[in-house]
Amino acid sequence: MHYKKSDPKWPWRFAYFQSMVLPKLLAQTDQDFDICMRVSDHHAEQVQALSNKIKIFTVKKQHKHYVKPGYVYKRRKYFVDFVDFHMIDGLEKYDIQIGIDTDDMILRDDFVARVRQECMRKPEKSLHIGFQPHIFQPSTLRMFKCPVEYNDGRGSPVFVLYQPLDNPVYAKKYIFAYEDSHLKLPRYMDRKVRIEEDFCCYSVHDNNASTGLPKYPEQIMI
Repeated sequence: MHYKKSDPKWPWRFAYFQSMVLPKLLAQTDQDFDICMRVSDHHAEQVQALSNKIKIFTVKKQHKHYVKPGYVYKRRKYFVDFVDFHMIDGLEKYDIQIGIDTDDMILRDDFVARVRQECMRKPEKSLHIGFQPHIFQPSTLRMFKCPVEYNDGRGSPVFVLYQPLDNPVYAKKYIFAYEDSHLKLPRYMDRKVRIEEDFCCYSVHDNNASTGLPKYPEQIMI
């Protein structure tokens, strides 16, 4: 959510996060989590005021224009902002990281509880959890089936990384949730789990950089 001060996309994104995304997070039955957001300094106070659960981080000044090797050519079409953990200011390491964009939504109030349950099944091993998302279209308030099947070889856009940081091996090779494409993240973890549908959705709207409805969308009710 790190926009330039005059970016015309900011007002919509902020309003959507405030009205649609954040309430789903704050309604979770398991409230033992922080909401960590990469936000530009000029918007930090506005975002911070939304909830005392929000923690804001930034990228160190010398890395503001960093582009991860292998992704330079993709910037022509996609929004690319992957950074390694050592490039970040204001963020601690978490053993459980839930990756969800600020325009995507959790659909169930037991989402965080389910995440914790899965991580604790074998707490000594690192874990990637992939959620099979639905597609939500804000302009029509309709939900559609996602035509892409996410799996261990194609990581979901809504995901979890678990690393037991009390183990020095994992603490040293810590993987930040946004240091690489969600498609590749499963390869970094020892275990992989895929969660069934109805837990989350990603949004398609006019401000999307790359996602949209499939040609023949299958509308669903949940």
